[in-house]
Amino acid sequence: SGCNYPLRGGKGTVWEGGIRTSALFYSSNIKRPGSVIDDMVHVTDWFPTLASIAKVDISTLGNINGVNILSTLLENKNTKRTYIFHNFDTYEGEISALRVHEYKLIIGGKLGPNSGWNKERSVTKNQTD
Repeated sequence: SGCNYPLRGGKGTVWEGGIRTSALFYSSNIKRPGSVIDDMVHVTDWFPTLASIAKVDISTLGNINGVNILSTLLENKNTKRTYIFHNFDTYEGEISALRVHEYKLIIGGKLGPNSGWNKERSVTKNQTD
């Protein structure tokens, strides 16, 4: 079913339940072992991060979409990422979302009831409709 309860939405949606996932990272250099990172991280961030660990100068590789999140992983600092773009091609058509900080613009697809912005619950990481 692709359920990611208690997060809203599921597989193939741009709600948190469809795009948020867990990851595991280990290093003896982690300042706060067992910590949880609630900052914006995207799969494209792994390449520049692993390249940094391997001492590769990514500036020689051209335009890279990801950002180095090593300081986020080791010291739980905020990432430099300010937005994430999501796009899904579904049986019902294309649906896209642009998340900028705590705001998310959704275009296309069927959004369903209660899909408007709720000022009282503007932090998307806690959205559990």
